[in-house]
Amino acid sequence: MLLPAERAFLEARLADTVTLLKAGKRDAADGLLQTYAMFLLGDDDGSRRLFEQIMSGSVSEQTPMFYALGFLLTGKPDQALMQLDKVRHQGAQMFFAQMLYIETLILIEQFDKADAELARLIQSYPDENIVYHTQGHLYSAQQLWDKAIAAYDAARQMGGENPDLDEGIAAAMIALGRYQEAQAVIGRCKRNFPSYAEILFEEIHLMRQRSGSDSPELARLMADYMKRSQRQDRIAEMQAISPSSRQ
Repeated sequence: MLLPAERAFLEARLADTVTLLKAGKRDAADGLLQTYAMFLLGDDDGSRRLFEQIMSGSVSEQTPMFYALGFLLTGKPDQALMQLDKVRHQGAQMFFAQMLYIETLILIEQFDKADAELARLIQSYPDENIVYHTQGHLYSAQQLWDKAIAAYDAARQMGGENPDLDEGIAAAMIALGRYQEAQAVIGRCKRNFPSYAEILFEEIHLMRQRSGSDSPELARLMADYMKRSQRQDRIAEMQAISPSSRQ
């Protein structure tokens, strides 16, 4: 139902998505998916160059998936939903379109509609970990933390270890004040995925909850995160709370 690059994207393995699509793309829609992954990774210049290259070619023969990704990249999620709605019911071969449709609903906070679509997909694909992974994103967006943990855990049991799942579980546990359990999940993620910088974002939040903002270890951890992360929104948040920024 899903190509490797599509599965990687839905599992938030964005660097893997880019690598897989650099190795081979079927069409311009795959090119826009690569552009979207690069954009989410914070590679603004690279994603802009690739987007301009793709859009300079002929688009008259492209599918609604092409237009949907183009609208997402240009900040027009409502138009993206209209395009995805044209193809998402065309069977298992359009599973990616179905999941991207739900992720877009979550993005624009149409939570009830996303919940209904996920319930339908769970009935159709009860053993597909991606559905539960996305359900975790939905519950996290709604701050339904216990439900988010259960959904992420279900995805992990079905699909195996994934740093995005650990990050989601840790964030939910921190929100619930389950600090010791959150630390265990963060430790597991750091052991299994030592190059995954985003788990440090949750470790920083946990340390601030436990120790406040003046710990020397916190300053070291924030500096490490800002060197390693490609998430410009989160780096800006770290810079705003960094002790050096207040001097």
